[in-house]
Amino acid sequence: MQFQDFTFGVEIECYVPGNATRLFAALQAAGLSMSHVAGSIHATTSGWKVVPDGSLHSAPAGHVGVEVVSPILRGDEGLAQVVRAMDAIKAFGGKVNTTCGLHVHVGAQSATATQLKNLAKMFLKYEHHLDSLCPPTRRGNANRYCQSNRQQAAGYGVAATYEAQIAAAFGKLDGLRSASAIATVINGGWNRGNRYYKLNYQSLSSHGTVEFRQHAGTVEGQKASAWIKLMVGLVASSFSLKSVTTQREPSFDKLVRKVDRATADYLKARRVALNRGGALAD
Repeated sequence: MQFQDFTFGVEIECYVPGNATRLFAALQAAGLSMSHVAGSIHATTSGWKVVPDGSLHSAPAGHVGVEVVSPILRGDEGLAQVVRAMDAIKAFGGKVNTTCGLHVHVGAQSATATQLKNLAKMFLKYEHHLDSLCPPTRRGNANRYCQSNRQQAAGYGVAATYEAQIAAAFGKLDGLRSASAIATVINGGWNRGNRYYKLNYQSLSSHGTVEFRQHAGTVEGQKASAWIKLMVGLVASSFSLKSVTTQREPSFDKLVRKVDRATADYLKARRVALNRGGALAD
């Protein structure tokens, strides 16, 4: 399975000057197909939409918090739309702070329980490396809107080491045969209230997607597209495996092999910059 085989979508949390109506017009002027929201703001639409976001606070003076939500996208053309939206938001005066996030949904409507379990295990194994690609406010359990799947799956009484947490989590996941059972391990339950984890399986029942909630808010197209490629690459590689049994700690280099060379180089440089050149594990 490859990047082009998967659909994806994004939710861009940000602050914009004025109001959402003006941003809607700016995105439309940038060439994006736009949809007005009728009914639930959570409904999937055929075009991009701008909706209010009650989780955002500490808005800059004169700004309002919004969520810019894409339609279902695919491949390079989908990435181009994300970059176009980001550029338009930035040109409009859009800003982010630590309360904002970038959420990525990847289509998984036809995924088997084995594929979902493989992805859960792979995410648990790579979580600390994914942390290193995010600012401190999105690492570990620092943010209640994107909590640690590894700590949840292992249990809060387990020693905070890679080996202990992975062994405990894998022990709970092995043998499970349903999305709801897997979600109960990695998200603590199977309902919308359990969605606030870096990897969220609650969206499977509502949208047929797995959601990655970890990335910090951004209006930078290159940053967003690199993360989208990495998340889709993680899904693609996980879904292609028969099983995930080894508990050995993977390297960061192995993680970025899931994307093309240019994107891998960008992610490596971003990791170093985020950690201010400090010592990093392989």
